[in-house]
Amino acid sequence: MDKLAGRLITRAGAWALVVAVGALALNHWNVVPIDKLPGLVDVLYVYVALNTAAACPFIYLERRARVSPQAICPQCGKRLETFLSFKCADCGTIEFKK
Repeated sequence: MDKLAGRLITRAGAWALVVAVGALALNHWNVVPIDKLPGLVDVLYVYVALNTAAACPFIYLERRARVSPQAICPQCGKRLETFLSFKCADCGTIEFKK
């Protein structure tokens, strides 16, 4: 249940970031002038900067936690990511036959 809630929060945060960047892009090209609302553009720029700065370490740590120290790629010898399947950065998804 905690993983599901974490994924939902991550997806909602990603979509909010996409909406904020989209709104800033539309404002930049004068398609939708949101700068008529006082301070909204500044708030969106601060939100995008803080969200990006805060998310980068978490993305790095999450990816690092998924890499298994025990699972080694039989083709190239790199460590494998173990998230629902075994995945090598160079070789792709590894299929282990039973």
